[in-house]
Parts: sequence; structure tokens; C-alpha cells
Amino acid sequence: MIRRREFITLIGGAAAWPVAARGQAARKRPLVGWLGGGSQTNQIATRNRDAFVQELREHGYEDGKNVDIIYRWADGDISRAPELVTDLVALDPAVIVSAGNAWTIALRQATSIVPIVSALLFDPIAFGLAESHNRPKRNVTGLLQTIDSLPGKQAELLVELVPQASNIGVLVNPANRSHSGILRDIEAAVRGSGLPRPLLN
Repeated sequence: MIRRREFITLIGGAAAWPVAARGQAARKRPLVGWLGGGSQTNQIATRNRDAFVQELREHGYEDGKNVDIIYRWADGDISRAPELVTDLVALDPAVIVSAGNAWTIALRQATSIVPIVSALLFDPIAFGLAESHNRPKRNVTGLLQTIDSLPGKQAELLVELVPQASNIGVLVNPANRSHSGILRDIEAAVRGSGLPRPLLN
């Protein structure tokens, strides 16, 4: 996985080399796909997009001049993933920037060729996005959302701070595949404490 300051450099490199490698010589400019989980009218989503475009510009890549950027927005609806992913991959972009883990998983299932850069990754090894953090060996890279085993460490700290607790509540989204890993780490930490504390989720 990569550091934040290397993110834009990777995008620029990925946008350049696959053009010849995947037979896109006829295209005037490399195509960068952007898959956003939010809405293009959402302030946070548009701020992230604008920051991305600005950073590209500062590194010499400007939309419509030496690179083309195409956007797809899910409007917060994960059920649209198959439709949006199929659309983007069919355009044969040089690289696809993904909003987060769920979208990256869907992209990886659709292509093992197009480079995918995820703004947020969670447990990429468990989800089959990478073989290891140092050597992913697949077409996915990005920024790790959490430190490995951090949820478990947080649960251990909670047990130490509140030893009298008989129940521990965990708020998760069952539709978010990333949350299953968080819940798994927390359950393991609670069991490892040797104290019978059922999880409420």
C-alpha cells in the first residue's frame, strides 16, 4: 500500500504507461476513471474530487489537455456498483480511482488488468485485493484506512478501562463488507480477555 504523498504520483504514472500496454494508442489522451460513492452535489464528495483534480494539475496533468477524467457517482447507493463498474471498465481507462473499499472490491471483481487506486482501503488481504501490504501483486493499491488489528486493540483498551462492563455494543453496517473484519477483530479481542462479555451488534 502507498503513502498519501505518493498517491498523485502513482495516478500520473498509471495514467501514462497502460496506454501503450493495453493498445490504447489511438486515444489522444489517457483516460482516468473516477468512481465516487457519494453524489456530485454532496459537499464532501465534490471537495474530494476538486482536491484530486487540483493535485493532478499541480503535477502536470490537466483534464482535457493531457488527460481525460470521466466521473461516475453512486449517490450513496451501493446497489449501483455493478452498473457503474461495468460502465467504467468497458471504457478501458488507463486507471480507475475508487472512493473506498466496497467500490474497489467491485472493480477488482470486474477487472484484473486496469490499475485501481483506492482512496480508502480496509483489510485488502482478507478481501482478496492484495497478497500483502508490501507486495500487493495485483492491480489494486491505495491508502489503508486503518492500522491492522486496531479495532481489536481498541476493544482491549475498552475492557481495561471499563472492567465491570457486562455487554459491549458494536455499531456496524451489515451491508458493508468491510465491517465484518472490524467485528471479527473486536470479537477476538473480547474472547482473548478471558472475560465473558457478549457483543451486541
